[in-house]
Amino acid sequence: MILVIGDDAILDAKRIATEVGPDIRLLIDRTVSVAHRYGMKDADRAMAVAGYVVIDRAGKIVVRRVDPLFGEHADEIVKLVEAAGRAGN
Repeated sequence: MILVIGDDAILDAKRIATEVGPDIRLLIDRTVSVAHRYGMKDADRAMAVAGYVVIDRAGKIVVRRVDPLFGEHADEIVKLVEAAGRAGN
């Protein structure tokens, strides 16, 4: 499963879900506490940074990258997610 976490408004989240498709789950993180918990925090400000975290089935973080252009690296991210799914079996 792929979970997109953002601090966007609900309407923005619905737009993203429509564009990405039904295999994506969305979490609105207005307090950015989830982003901070997974190390995706701007050191100078109390906000999340753009990027991605890949977690295997055992709950181990296998990749954590700050990447403001993550949308341009979707193919690479899909491969990382698939590999994490195989490794967690």
